[in-house]
Amino acid sequence: MMKKDTVDKRRFVRVEFPFTIHIYPPQGDAISTYTENASAGGVKVTIMEELKECYVVGLEIFTRLKVIKCEGKIAWIKKRESKYLDGTVFFDAGIEFQHIDKEDRIMIQTLVNEALGEDKEIKLCKEEKTKK
Repeated sequence: MMKKDTVDKRRFVRVEFPFTIHIYPPQGDAISTYTENASAGGVKVTIMEELKECYVVGLEIFTRLKVIKCEGKIAWIKKRESKYLDGTVFFDAGIEFQHIDKEDRIMIQTLVNEALGEDKEIKLCKEEKTKK
């Protein structure tokens, strides 16, 4: 049960939006995946590698308009087992954009707004729906 005095710290509206994204951790190989959701402030991804919270990673985000290159900080990471593949472990990770050009952030916000305009109720992420 949510406490009445709980404040939603989220500054940006998120939408389910499948961008292709490449993540470049400080050590190890590049990770290629899709975003689960996106906002002008960051993205959520599901990966098979465990990254550490507060790591700063390089990002390439492939939008329909251009490839955005920036950095992001791993804000949180949660381990979970696959529902469909026995013994397979995934990691859901929230990545907060850092060192992103203002124009690129605006472009992502524009794409998010377009997605909201198409079908706001369906495109809103589950987290956003439950907070209303």
